[in-house]
Amino acid sequence: MRGWFDARARVIADDPVLARYGAMLGLLQAVTAIAWLDLKHVARLLTGDDVVCWPFFPACDVVRAHLSPSLVRQLVAVYAGLGVAAAVAFLMRRAAGLGTLLASASVGAFVHALDYRMRLNQTYMLAWVVLVFALARDTRKALTALLVAFYVASGVLKLGPEWLSGRALYARPWLVPDALVPAACAYVVLLEVVLVWGLLSRRRVVRALTLAQLALFHLVSFPVVGWYYPVLMAGLLSLFVLGDGAPVTFAILLEGLGPRASALRVVGVFGALQLVPACFRGDAALTGEGRLVALHMFDAKVSCEGGAVVRAGARAPVTIPLVAEGSDTRSKCDPIILLAHARLVCREPWARAPDTRVSVEVDAKRATDPAMRPLVRIPDVCAHAPDYALLRENAWIVAR
Repeated sequence: MRGWFDARARVIADDPVLARYGAMLGLLQAVTAIAWLDLKHVARLLTGDDVVCWPFFPACDVVRAHLSPSLVRQLVAVYAGLGVAAAVAFLMRRAAGLGTLLASASVGAFVHALDYRMRLNQTYMLAWVVLVFALARDTRKALTALLVAFYVASGVLKLGPEWLSGRALYARPWLVPDALVPAACAYVVLLEVVLVWGLLSRRRVVRALTLAQLALFHLVSFPVVGWYYPVLMAGLLSLFVLGDGAPVTFAILLEGLGPRASALRVVGVFGALQLVPACFRGDAALTGEGRLVALHMFDAKVSCEGGAVVRAGARAPVTIPLVAEGSDTRSKCDPIILLAHARLVCREPWARAPDTRVSVEVDAKRATDPAMRPLVRIPDVCAHAPDYALLRENAWIVAR
């Protein structure tokens, strides 16, 4: 294994395109660290009493108990510093670049695993690219195919009235008048599903025009998605401008394509994971089921209401909000987060009183739905708090 890794690191360092792209991936680790500090307020998020563990790491609170805000900031600094060190090593064509990049990604993965609310579509895509960069044979082919697959999968998610009407947007894109927002949204779907294949054209002008359209799309999207996503995609798309005159075209990508081809394997695994939400009944945009392994695009604008309904003896029921209005729009109605907030309510001494019963009753809807419908129903959450099942439907999530 050590011999394979050393050989792999040397191959990447000796390839001028991959070495430059590795430097970009190192810098994107530092950009991600800045995004965590700016957008996620990571030092406060990972040290507060409000804990939302990932379903695959339910004991994250045990680790978090040993953290302080300064320690979290130090971990984030190490993450960013290792990313910058990897970039320098790649630019100097040193084999140590790959190991340093993976060390940075590992520190980042540790921080990311400490709270479910660290989840971002951007970190999902960056993790995919780093893994393929480090492990795949025919690296440039595999990375090119993966980047195209990102856009195609994102465009397919947007094939619905919510996106095409423009009602899925949180803000108006730059330079787009209100009357043209639906047309612009339809154009985005066309760009991501059809026109993006121009990145594989043998004609330089077609590749350049495709990249220009993608750049314009990400620039215009700043008010909608914030700064991190456009900056990340600019870094990932740099693969198409760091070339040495031999771009990966359709002909090159299909050359020798077979079961052992890296590009086919990468796209096959990535594509299969995007289909997981379809294996669950109901609206995945509301339930979130299956989306932990898939892209987390804002194909729908979800709103919700309700909370923990406290019934104590003959007194009138009292509703305690579970929806964190200050959190980002895509996650505040996530059943995983709602369940974690309900467990927080159950820590209160009065919640365990013999005559007290706490039920979770939250309704939700898409922007295009006429009315709210039940999303989460847990009759007695403090006495019978359910776990979140990754591989099967959760009975307490009722939006089917």
